[in-house]
Amino acid sequence: MKLLICRTIIIYLCVLFAMRLMGKRQLGELQPEELVSTILISNLASISIESEEVPITSSLIPLFLIAALELLGSVLSFRSQKFFNFLSGRPKTVILDGQIDQKALRMLRLTTADLMEALRGKNIFDPREVSYAVIETNGTLSAALRPEKEPARLADLQLKVTHTNATIPFVLDGQVLEDNLRIPSGASYPLFVRDIERRISPRLFRDVRIRDNREYPRLLRKAMDFVSTEGIAVVLTPGRYNSAFFEHAYLAEKTGAALAFPEDLEVVDNKVYFLDYAGKRHRVGVVYRRLSDEFLDPFAFNPDSVIGVPGILSAYRAGNVAIVNAPGNGAADDKAVYYFVPQMIKYYLGEEPILNNAPTYMPMFEADRKEVLNRMGELVIKDVAEAGGYGVVFGSSLDAAAREELANRIKEEPRRFIAQEVIQFRDIDVVDPKTGEMSPRKCDLRAFVVTGKNTHVWYSGLTRYSSVPGQMIVNSSQGGGFKDTWVLAPESGVEHEYGAETQVANLLSQSRHHSLSLVTASKADNLYWLGRYTERAFTTLNQFFPFYDRVMDTDVDAFRPFAHALDLPEDFEDFDGFVNSFLYDGSNPDSVRSAVTSAFNNAVILRPELSSRLLQYVELAMTNITDAAKYAADAEDIYKQRDITDDMLAFWGGIENSPVDPTLKAFIFIGKYLERIDLYTRFGLTMEDLEAPLKKLAAYSMTLDGMPLPSCFADGLSWLVGQLPSRGYQEVADLLKKYLDDYSGRVSALAIKDMGSLSSMNMDAKRP
Repeated sequence: MKLLICRTIIIYLCVLFAMRLMGKRQLGELQPEELVSTILISNLASISIESEEVPITSSLIPLFLIAALELLGSVLSFRSQKFFNFLSGRPKTVILDGQIDQKALRMLRLTTADLMEALRGKNIFDPREVSYAVIETNGTLSAALRPEKEPARLADLQLKVTHTNATIPFVLDGQVLEDNLRIPSGASYPLFVRDIERRISPRLFRDVRIRDNREYPRLLRKAMDFVSTEGIAVVLTPGRYNSAFFEHAYLAEKTGAALAFPEDLEVVDNKVYFLDYAGKRHRVGVVYRRLSDEFLDPFAFNPDSVIGVPGILSAYRAGNVAIVNAPGNGAADDKAVYYFVPQMIKYYLGEEPILNNAPTYMPMFEADRKEVLNRMGELVIKDVAEAGGYGVVFGSSLDAAAREELANRIKEEPRRFIAQEVIQFRDIDVVDPKTGEMSPRKCDLRAFVVTGKNTHVWYSGLTRYSSVPGQMIVNSSQGGGFKDTWVLAPESGVEHEYGAETQVANLLSQSRHHSLSLVTASKADNLYWLGRYTERAFTTLNQFFPFYDRVMDTDVDAFRPFAHALDLPEDFEDFDGFVNSFLYDGSNPDSVRSAVTSAFNNAVILRPELSSRLLQYVELAMTNITDAAKYAADAEDIYKQRDITDDMLAFWGGIENSPVDPTLKAFIFIGKYLERIDLYTRFGLTMEDLEAPLKKLAAYSMTLDGMPLPSCFADGLSWLVGQLPSRGYQEVADLLKKYLDDYSGRVSALAIKDMGSLSSMNMDAKRP
C-alpha cells in the first residue's frame, strides 16, 4: 500500500509539472493537438498507478517526451502560421449576413442541427439575426448579431455609468518589424485626427478616459531645447512638394519652431543662421531636420543636392548647432543592423529584449543564406537600402523565373538583403471608401520615442493599415491609411504635470507665437498673396451673383460686362460656358477655382505662423469649390459658392481676432485691400464704396511704419496706380502715390526665390 501511495504521488507531481510546461490552455478549451497530448498523458499516468509491475520510468519518459513535443509544437506554431494551421486548422465562417454556409458545415462535418444547438447556447434562435458566426479552431462558436438585433446598451440610452479599470488591449506582445531612427514620420497624423475625433465624439472621450496625446510636440520641443547650442529652433523641410510637408509645417506650428526651407538657412563662420524677410540673420541653435543624410549638405554628401544647406555639417562638427535626428543616426535603423539588435540589448544592457524581433535571416552568413535560398517561397525579402515599403518582396508572390533572379541577386550581394518570416498582421475593420462597407485590413503599429534629458514613450502611436484586403504592405507611400491609437488612462490621477510657473487656469498652448522677425522673404510674399487671393475669390463671387440673377431673369448677355470688367474673354457662346470657365475651370488662371487654389497653396506654407485653426477655413473653401465643380451642370450649385465667401469671412475674422502678430496681419490685409481697391475700381464702384478699403489700407500701412517691406508691396501698388486713371479714378491714384513712395523707399533687397505661380497675378498686366 505504501508503495502504491508513493507511486501515485510521484506520478501526480510529474503529470502536474508536465501540464505546467505545456501551458494553461491545457486546462481550458483544447486545441486538437492539446487534446491528444492530454489523453496520452492521462493513460500513461494511470498505467503506472494501477500496475506495480510496470517500472515508473516507463511512464515518465514518454510522459515528458509528449510534453516536450507539445512545447516544441507551441514554439513552431508561434514562428510559423503554416505550422499553426497544420496543427490547429483555421477558423471557419459558417454564417454570413444571416445565410448558413452549408459547404463550410460539410467541411467541418457538422449538421445544421449541431449549428442550431450551438446558437441556442448563446441565446440565438434565428440564424437570420446573425451578422456572422465562426467555428473557432477549438470547436467553439463565436457569433455576432446584426446591429439592429443587438440588445440596447446603457450607452445607447445615454445613461451615466461608472467605468471599471478593465481595458481592451490592442498589443499584448507583438514583434518588432523594424526601427526607424533617420527621419521617422507620422506623429502628426494621430495628433490631427485626435482633434477631429474630440469634436465628433466628446462624450466618448469623457467616458472612456483616453490618454491625451497632445504632449508629443512639448516632448519634441523639450528634446530640441535640451541639445540646442545657442539660438532659435527650426524645422528643416525640403519643401512644400515633399509628401510629408504637412507634418513638417504642423510640428513647426505645435512646437513653436520656425519652419525653414533650405534657402532660408545660411552658414557663416561655422554657425547656422536663419534669414528673415529683410535679410537679417538669426542664430540657429537646433535643427530638427526632415531630409535624408545624403541631401543634408552638398559640401559633405551628395554634391548635386539642391535641398541641402551648404556647410551645415561643418557647423555641426564644430559644436555650433545641434541636429535632430543626428546625421548618421540611420546606421541604427539599417535593416541589416536590425538583425543584431537583440544581441546588442543583451551585450550592452545585460537584459533580455521585452519585445522580440521578427525571425530574421542574414544572407551574408552562410547558414542563413542557405535557409533563405531553400525557403524563398515562404519568406519576405527586404532590400536594406530601400524604405517606405519599397524593395519588399514576398517570395510567395514570385514565379519561378523571378524567384531565381532574386536568388542570384542575393548570392551576388548577400549584404544588401535580409529575409524574414511572414508575420501575420492583425486585421482591423475599416470603412472601404469605394463601397462604404466595413472591410478587414492588415495593420501594424508605429510607436514613437523621444529622447532628450529623459526618454519618453509617447502615449499614442500610428496604426497603419493596407489599402486593399489581405495586402501585407501598410506604408502610406503604398496607398495605406491610418487610424488613431488609444492608450487608456487610469481612473484617477492628473494626466499632465505642468510647470510651477503655469497657472491651473491657463491651459492655452505654451508654444511661442511667431513674429515677423522669423518670417522669411518667401513667406512674406506668401502672406501678401494669401490676402490678395482670398479677397479675389470673395469679391468676384459677390459681384457675380447680381449678374447671375439678371441672366436668370431676362438679360441673357448680362454676364458680358462682368467678364469685360475682369479682362476676361467675352466670346463665350452662352452663359453656361462662361459659368463653367469662370467658376470651375482649374486650368483657367482667371477662374474662382484658380484663385481659391492659389490661396490654399500660399496658406499651407504659413501653418506655423497662422495656425491650423485659421487655415482650415481656406481648406474648407478649397473643398467647397472642388465639390461644386463636380456638379457644375446643376444650376443649383451656383449658390453653393456662397459657402466660399462665408469661409473667407471666417478666415479674415479669425485673423483679426487671433493672437497672430500684428505685423503678420498687416502683410495679409495690405494684400487684401490692394486687391479690393483694384476690383472695386474694375466694377465701377463709387468713391463712397472705396472709402472703407482706403482707410483700412492706411491703418495697416501705419502698423508697418518704418519697417522693411517685400518688393511685392511696391510692385502691386505701382501697377495699380498706373491703371486707375484709365478707369476714371485719378483721385484714388493720387492718394495711393504717397503709399507707393513710402513702400518703394523701404523695399528689402532680398530677392524672392522662384515663387512661380504662388505670386502670379493673373487678372492684371502680368497675365501671359
